[in-house]
Amino acid sequence: MAKNGKYRHRRGKLPKFENPPAWQEKIGEAKGSYFGLSTTELGREFASFKIQKNTAEAGIKEMNTQMEALSQLIVERLEDGDLEAIELANGIKVGIKDEPYTSIEDQKKFYAWIKKTKQTGLLKINFQTLNAMTKEMIITGKKNPPGTKVFMKTSAKVTGIKNSEEEEDK
Repeated sequence: MAKNGKYRHRRGKLPKFENPPAWQEKIGEAKGSYFGLSTTELGREFASFKIQKNTAEAGIKEMNTQMEALSQLIVERLEDGDLEAIELANGIKVGIKDEPYTSIEDQKKFYAWIKKTKQTGLLKINFQTLNAMTKEMIITGKKNPPGTKVFMKTSAKVTGIKNSEEEEDK
């Protein structure tokens, strides 16, 4: 098979990527069960896991669709009953979670505000930073930056699930 790829010429010239040590340790343990396999057998195993992963990801997408449908119905019912949460017999609580999301609607207005308020560090802003900044402004009663639009996503949340850690679903 040909040795190609648009970055192939840089292999060995850039530092090698390193996984986080804890994960690399788990990878090292997993590699032990494959040492006796030929390259073709390794390729077959890798392809098999890729197919399984694609199938699992498709299943997760479907789960997300079902969970969003349930979330919307739960929010509607709780709001209709003027409730914030219910507790199930097993101690798990299902309630409402409000989460603001920000988008830039008018870049010119937003950039003008950045320059006017001398916050040029925000010119390289990413979504998470903009969202966090806007959430703080909402909490403190300030208006969101000009040129942005804030949406409120109200969804169901679950608390009290006892497994490796408490889970909160969107």
